[in-house]
Amino acid sequence: MTLADLAGYRAIERAAPCFGLGAWRVATAPLPAYGGIAAGQLIGIAARLGITGIGAVLSEQEIHLLAESGRVAFADREHYADPDHVADGRGVDVATLLSPDYLARRARHIDPLRRNDRIPAGHTDGLGGSMTSHVSIADGAGQMVAMTTTINQNFGARISVGGFYLNNALTNFALQPISHGRRVANAMAPGKRPRTSIAPCIVMDADGRAVAALGAGGGFRIIGYVANALLRLAGGMRDPVAIVAAAHAMNWSGSTEIEPVLAHHAAGLVGRGHFVVTRRFDGGTQMVLADGGDWLAAGDPRRDGVGVVLR
Repeated sequence: MTLADLAGYRAIERAAPCFGLGAWRVATAPLPAYGGIAAGQLIGIAARLGITGIGAVLSEQEIHLLAESGRVAFADREHYADPDHVADGRGVDVATLLSPDYLARRARHIDPLRRNDRIPAGHTDGLGGSMTSHVSIADGAGQMVAMTTTINQNFGARISVGGFYLNNALTNFALQPISHGRRVANAMAPGKRPRTSIAPCIVMDADGRAVAALGAGGGFRIIGYVANALLRLAGGMRDPVAIVAAAHAMNWSGSTEIEPVLAHHAAGLVGRGHFVVTRRFDGGTQMVLADGGDWLAAGDPRRDGVGVVLR
């Protein structure tokens, strides 16, 4: 990387994709940030399987369906990253990735009783770590910010330039540029923008008023953290402290991961074909939520961070 590379970099402004959450709409970050899009896919697929909201306590069936929905969303994330560089040159239509018809087709890959051993990426004519932080802010005028920032791992690339550390996001490119004889969309190359799982979200009511802002740190698990928080909001939970503290369960193409409080579901999930790992998540979800004319705020207790309301 040279000074010319830094001087030649230009930020690209893209429209924020939106997806439904009950009576609300959720706006999230555009590509190559795939986290919010994947969370929207997970929520849309789960809705077609009968899950339109969850509570603080998860059942075995809910864990199974959320895990399989996550695997379907992750299969798409592998293929659609930088919209300026797609392997087949057709580009990426994000509206298609979030459309009800497409998600209904993707939901057909899920067996309501058992793990599906193979979930492929979707195909349609329109498709071509722990050092991440998030902050959610709202003011008295109803303005909101949901911002996720990262240099990937401790001190990023460990190279300081002009007073800041360079991100080591090269790890967000595909490890293998060729898969099944074809060059993958997220292969490393000059001018490419690496995919990321960040998922800053702003929730809006039917009148377009912002009612919540949230996001998380945590690498690829960000998608699960944000999807779980949104589903709990849709399920009727209104205390952001309880929402961000509730137990997580997720799967991103590998093991089904559950927190220790859900360990009693492990045997049943194994019986359904899941590869279960019980572990403590590092979390990092931050959330602000409108409460009448006031605001509520919360930071994930698994990690540093706190919600504060100033009056």
